[in-house]
Amino acid sequence: MSDKARCQTEYYHIGTVVDERYRLTDFIGAGGMACVYRAQEEGSPHQYAIKFLKSEFHGKDYLIDYFRDEAGSMRDLAHPNIVRFYRFINKPAYSYILMDYVDGFALSDVLKRMYKQHREIPLDEVVRIMTQVARALDAIHREGYVHRDVKPSNVLIERATGQTFLTDLGITTMANTRMEGAGTLAYMPPELAETWVADHRADIYSFGIMYFELLAKQRPFRVKKGLRGKEAEVDLLSKHKEASIPDITSYREDLPSSLNNIMKTALAKEPNDRHNNIIDFAREVHEALLPKLAPDMQDFATISHRHILLPEAPSTASSNPILMWSMIVGSIAALIVVGLLVMNLLVADSGASATPLMTATPVPTITPTSRPNPLTGLPVLNSVISGVAALAESSNPDALIIPMAEDGALQYLRVGLDLDGFIVTMDIASTEQVSRYGLAFRVQDANNYLLYTIAPQSLEWAFSDVSDGETTLLGSGTLQNIPERLIISGYGDFYQVETGTETLTFESQRFATGSLALYVEGENALLTLDTLSIAFIGEDAERGAAASPTPFAGIADLRRFLRADVEALLQTNDIANSAIDCPIYIDIYETLDRHLDSANQTVRDLAQDTIDMGEVVYARCRSESPSAALSFVTAIQDYLEWEANLREIQQELSE
Repeated sequence: MSDKARCQTEYYHIGTVVDERYRLTDFIGAGGMACVYRAQEEGSPHQYAIKFLKSEFHGKDYLIDYFRDEAGSMRDLAHPNIVRFYRFINKPAYSYILMDYVDGFALSDVLKRMYKQHREIPLDEVVRIMTQVARALDAIHREGYVHRDVKPSNVLIERATGQTFLTDLGITTMANTRMEGAGTLAYMPPELAETWVADHRADIYSFGIMYFELLAKQRPFRVKKGLRGKEAEVDLLSKHKEASIPDITSYREDLPSSLNNIMKTALAKEPNDRHNNIIDFAREVHEALLPKLAPDMQDFATISHRHILLPEAPSTASSNPILMWSMIVGSIAALIVVGLLVMNLLVADSGASATPLMTATPVPTITPTSRPNPLTGLPVLNSVISGVAALAESSNPDALIIPMAEDGALQYLRVGLDLDGFIVTMDIASTEQVSRYGLAFRVQDANNYLLYTIAPQSLEWAFSDVSDGETTLLGSGTLQNIPERLIISGYGDFYQVETGTETLTFESQRFATGSLALYVEGENALLTLDTLSIAFIGEDAERGAAASPTPFAGIADLRRFLRADVEALLQTNDIANSAIDCPIYIDIYETLDRHLDSANQTVRDLAQDTIDMGEVVYARCRSESPSAALSFVTAIQDYLEWEANLREIQQELSE
């Protein structure tokens, strides 16, 4: 029986409309536990992939929990190189994960074609793909997670654009969590095979095996010929654990010798001997291959996906590496749209020089403090995080277009709460409808921070202290022109602003540490940046280098996701008619339990309160009106208590 036949049930098969909302249009494939279908949302052009837990597993609670964890842990991790997860739905007869549909093919399919045709994938395309995978893994690592199963079949390439996506996050866990059976032997690091415990360096090892395979046309460790089953597994595991790492240049002569040491570091047997940061590893490979890469590939920060030209005739492929690559993927993908498109995603390392940004000769024109500059000579950890990935939340995952926040002027940056030494670099593209913009630093919460801003119309700058929501002006003046690049730094009680033509320095003893946030003010304001990059300086740089990927993993506003869900629940409330929009309420309510895994105790407590007090509304919606609004006039006391309690929780989350 085929996978397609095994995956057909009375509840889901091609043509079924699941939950009166998602029409199943195609069968995509099946794995050990799940069946995946392509789905079209009714009345909408949006397409999804729906991953159903196989019917024979549906009654097992621990597998339901596994599925729920897969969707819950990753739903809030928005990144342009990670397949987006929306929600987990558990019904009496079936359960599924709803995620974005990627119209494309797996990297493993490309490798199969490469092996079959004995052809090399052009270096440009290898670097494009792997740089995007590195950015996705870096985003996961910065949230404290480990993927645990990095391999070519879990990398998808979109057919029309060439954009790369990391998927299959089902066994993603917090670092150093034990999970037996997780991973794939061919790409598994020794420590994971022995202990089932891993941190982010396990992903670096697996990523290194995959990079080695793409460059060398074979993996560094292979099973001895003739072995099968358990004997083959034992042989492969022993090689990962004990065999020396071969020189990659022994398989491909046109590769630079510097790659040998880079790969040996990434594939070291002991995690402590590997790269500490996956972006560092990807950047080192890029630097080693730089002389062989195309002009648009010279800047690591701007490497992006692109359309690839499909050849008119197979005979032209042998003389053109790009066309040859197209032939490799063409038979898998069926069609790659004509054209070349390079677009800066700005989601990884900004490519800043290793030279500290503060060593440039200052050009002071306004100096509220004449104190010697304490920033000079400090250690610098460049480009800790940059681009869209630096934002706590992004309304546009593909570009640094930053609107004024609905609940205020602050847009948090992902550096945690206890940062001292920092350098924030912004290249400003436009300030549409912006009346004032800048950077908040030493942020304690939405009402307490230091602030530097520029009014683009008047060129006025201001340095302010915001305390309990009240703003006190500490210094102000007028710039010569609107800066194209703005660099703001802080260390201890000293702060410096560089605008390209002017350097301003300030002092304030308010707040020894704090978070960072962009500041945007103005009706319908849109601040557009070409570059956003954050570096650490001083002790924080040293701590960051020793505790990669970053000692400040996480996001400043730890309550933001639960607050958004609570506000969305309140928006289902039709006050005039004492009614609830049940379909939307049900969708939101069924995802609330993911907040119970938050690192923040307050979030966990308030999430449980939200679940408990909303259960009466959920139960009535499910039983009486799962597909339409429901009036609570006949149960007005329950309705009023629900609304009052939910607004109290909303208030607590906003404090």
